[in-house]
Amino acid sequence: MEAVAGKVIDVIEKAATFFIRNIKSCINFGKGLEKLERNVKRLSDKAGDLKTDVENQERLGRKKRKQQVKSWLNEVEQLEEELRQFKAEATRGEKIEVQPVHDEKSKQNLEVVWTWLHDEDVSSIGIYGMGGVGKTTLAKHTYNRLLEESCYQVYWVTVSQWFTIEGLQDDFAKIVKLNL
Repeated sequence: MEAVAGKVIDVIEKAATFFIRNIKSCINFGKGLEKLERNVKRLSDKAGDLKTDVENQERLGRKKRKQQVKSWLNEVEQLEEELRQFKAEATRGEKIEVQPVHDEKSKQNLEVVWTWLHDEDVSSIGIYGMGGVGKTTLAKHTYNRLLEESCYQVYWVTVSQWFTIEGLQDDFAKIVKLNL
């Protein structure tokens, strides 16, 4: 019996480590997305300035717009549109219906989990307790809160008690459209 319990605990630890690593990568993804947005904004501002200068020169009859400038301005516009589409796709997610949290202890637990999610020193979070105490509700509220933060890419996966690591990896691969 102890050998089975040890294997179950080992599988749970591996799954928890996998989840935490992915949550942290989502946090880093959000930071990277913000940096990308800032860089595209700078590029867009430069394109706007260049376009104004070119239009002024054309209006005064001093110069004619080169094809290279037209192409570059079009590429900047396409890049801005691609970023908008990418951000919409990357931050897409649907909230899970869940009962509101009224209990003070549940609110405290939610805040504790939220704090741990942002702590680089925390490698795994375990939510345990007897049936019916609110473990799934806590997880659903955490999921919904992560979705509200636009910088996160979050997925909800239901895992049965007979799951395998390979099956779980396949489920994630399908969600992110990755062919293993």
